[in-house]
Amino acid sequence: MPSVVDSPGPCRKPVRGARVLVTDTDSGAGRGVAGELFAAGAVVVRARATGHPLRPGPAAPILPPPHAPDYPAAMLALVEERNIDLVIPTHHDEALALAGVDPRIVTASPAALQLTHDRWLTHRALNQHGVAVPRCALPEELTEEVLSWVGTPAVISRRFGHGHPVRLTTEPHAAGELTAEELLCEFVPGPEFSVLLFLPDLDTTPVMVVLRTDRVVRGFAAAGNRVRRQDDADHIGEVALAAARALRMTGPVEIDIRLREGGRPVVLDVNAHIGRHVRHAPEVVAALLAHHHPGYSPLP
Repeated sequence: MPSVVDSPGPCRKPVRGARVLVTDTDSGAGRGVAGELFAAGAVVVRARATGHPLRPGPAAPILPPPHAPDYPAAMLALVEERNIDLVIPTHHDEALALAGVDPRIVTASPAALQLTHDRWLTHRALNQHGVAVPRCALPEELTEEVLSWVGTPAVISRRFGHGHPVRLTTEPHAAGELTAEELLCEFVPGPEFSVLLFLPDLDTTPVMVVLRTDRVVRGFAAAGNRVRRQDDADHIGEVALAAARALRMTGPVEIDIRLREGGRPVVLDVNAHIGRHVRHAPEVVAALLAHHHPGYSPLP
């Protein structure tokens, strides 16, 4: 039997409407979207890929890892077996593997996902469209001049994929230790924001929520986030929307932004999937469900 994500309190009542498969309901994004969908009256089925373990709870189907050639076919077989109306991937690697496979799977376009898979190309594309990004360099470009304008502290991040921790370095010589899959970027020290959007197409005004994500830091290690809505941050939302439009994004998108001294927003990262703080933005989930399953009838 499929595993229904249960919810306490007034939402514990018979549900009707869409059957939605959410991957990795133990991630921040998975827990958030599953909770909002269940509260809205959807039946939430959870599944996980090998390498994305679930906490103890109702049994969930296990799929191959997203990089496996048979992952899309296995997902489609599960969708048919469980009579799923909608699939919401919560990890970049899942969305990348499933893009364009089936209209019931909520992803950005394959081209947009391929572009945002490469942080270096993403930054170049945004810069060409006039969207501010941190100054970054590839390992082979790290001359003394480049190191001087990157400055210290600097950020070492993975070039490909998402969800990998970044490293903050105060030693310029550490740049020489970069691998071919890493970037050296300037550190933008201002407050950080996560902008969650749902873009139904390339032209319609999206649903958008700006969240401030103050990191709890011990030493140089992030120990979590304090998240709150920032409803008076139109200038940050405008930059996030400009970034999404420049990259021709559709569907759910999460854009990480920091402010330079003086308050200018800088786009750090673009994630072409449901955001990890989506429980603070229920209207994004509502817009997603209404767009992809217009026949859905929520609980009164």
